[in-house]
Amino acid sequence: LPLMDLIICRQYPKLFLEQGGVNRVLSEAEDELCRKQFEKKRQVAIDKIMESAEKECSKEVEELAPHEWKKMMLSYSPSDYYEKLPKEGQRIVDNWKEKRAVMMQDMTRKWVDSTLQEDPSLTRTSIPFLRVFVKAYRTNSAGAQKKRASGNGAEPPMKNEGAILTIWRISEEQCNLIKEGNVIRVRNLAVKSTLHDGLLQLTANAKTQMQEHPSSPIQQQQLHFSGYKKRAHISMVRMHIFSKKRLTSSTSLPATGEVDIAGNILKFEKKRRGLSEVVMVYMSDESGLILRLEKEVEDADDDFLYPQLSKVVQEGGNDVVIAFHDVSILRFDVEENTAVAAWTRSSSFHIKNGSPRLRSLQSWCESSAGKMLRSNLATAFRAGIPITNKYPSDQALAIGYILCFKKKDFSSPSCPSDVPHHSIFSSVQVLIDCGSHIPINAEFPLYLLEQLLRLWNQDKSKTVDSMSSSMLVENEGSRDCSDFDFGPDQIDTTLDELTKVCRQYGSLFHFVLRKKTPARIFLGKPGLEANQSFEVKQIKKANVCALSTLYMANSTNGIMKN
Repeated sequence: LPLMDLIICRQYPKLFLEQGGVNRVLSEAEDELCRKQFEKKRQVAIDKIMESAEKECSKEVEELAPHEWKKMMLSYSPSDYYEKLPKEGQRIVDNWKEKRAVMMQDMTRKWVDSTLQEDPSLTRTSIPFLRVFVKAYRTNSAGAQKKRASGNGAEPPMKNEGAILTIWRISEEQCNLIKEGNVIRVRNLAVKSTLHDGLLQLTANAKTQMQEHPSSPIQQQQLHFSGYKKRAHISMVRMHIFSKKRLTSSTSLPATGEVDIAGNILKFEKKRRGLSEVVMVYMSDESGLILRLEKEVEDADDDFLYPQLSKVVQEGGNDVVIAFHDVSILRFDVEENTAVAAWTRSSSFHIKNGSPRLRSLQSWCESSAGKMLRSNLATAFRAGIPITNKYPSDQALAIGYILCFKKKDFSSPSCPSDVPHHSIFSSVQVLIDCGSHIPINAEFPLYLLEQLLRLWNQDKSKTVDSMSSSMLVENEGSRDCSDFDFGPDQIDTTLDELTKVCRQYGSLFHFVLRKKTPARIFLGKPGLEANQSFEVKQIKKANVCALSTLYMANSTNGIMKN
């Protein structure tokens, strides 16, 4: 493109392209860490090369040494030999000593430089680049300006989808121009032939020229006409709406697929997911709705978000408000009842950026009403009880004790009579005591037994005496129940052993159940029908301390129903 006027709508953090055997895109913090690690590795390699170079160069230099020097170095005491030399001999030795030092330094440097050039693993290339979301800057037509001047109304904003501009090897002068809300005039832009995430891709290279667009008195109106909107933090309510839309489609979402959100952090933690760890940040605002922000960490050295958040919360306390920019919206988590967003390469977080939304949230956090709601939210969240949002109609929560396991009822309509027994032992029945006069009878998938055993064994002071070691599953993520003997001949014995362990431990569990009737939370409230059909979807240890706090605070009356 020879010439184009662009509006800087969103500026993303600077990134780096690390070139090598496998090209990697790194954040600024990651690039700095990789640079330090590389310099350390390179210095170790240089030290080894220097040691080898000095040995080889010393041999070459010694061959050029004068006769007096060679005899002195072969003597029993070089210092005594030097003292006995005539003045001319001492002068020759002194001159060679100085010359030898210069020759050794020069030859060693050339040796090291040659070795470094021949070994590509000792050279690192990292190219900085900046990505910005831009829109075309369009001026109003003369007719539209006259129409507005006559009082007949302004022309509405035009449709302007925008594009992603990537600036390679960005200079300091260009950094000063690239500010959100600025209009720049760009010459010699490259355009990629394919779209990415539905957006046009523009590239600025060494031939591209940038300059500030001449300002005008009606620039703000022209920005509005071009479709520019100033960066703003969406509410938690809208975040939940967008996240729930992801369950069915990705329509009606922001053009870039990324949003800004601000809130107060309830908790943040690390969890293992497959081969990597995931940093999970839970936050909320005045609505009481909860967002879970995730950042996948493939390498332990790659984790910069967790320590930075720890420092922020430690310095700012529980009232600190944090804004996350350019997070990607994910599918709503119906089981945890939270909206979900992902930290990407474009994301960043800010504590004090002077926005009205952050000031409003900070005032709310410091108010007595805010402190009370946040305390109740944090306690209820730890207990796994939603208090401000409706639970999905096809699910329910149960908090109670496992009474026993038993075989699946083959007379049930869900178990066809023509299916052999050995082929339908993918689940068993479990009786859950929630304090009601009728225990809950639920279908318990066998793969959850692996998780149940791990929950029991988390307590180091207890051992599962009644269970054989063969029942423990080595592969944590596997759903293979081959280690459990649930054959027709052994299932009764196996279930009796499981029941014995349940009664031995007496643990209070938190269950997520799936059912066909409308959901409710089971906290011992009577009235459950015996013929209700449930299936256990999740199981974890109940947080007894948090549940006790809710009970003592008389909050249970408000969370018994959705």
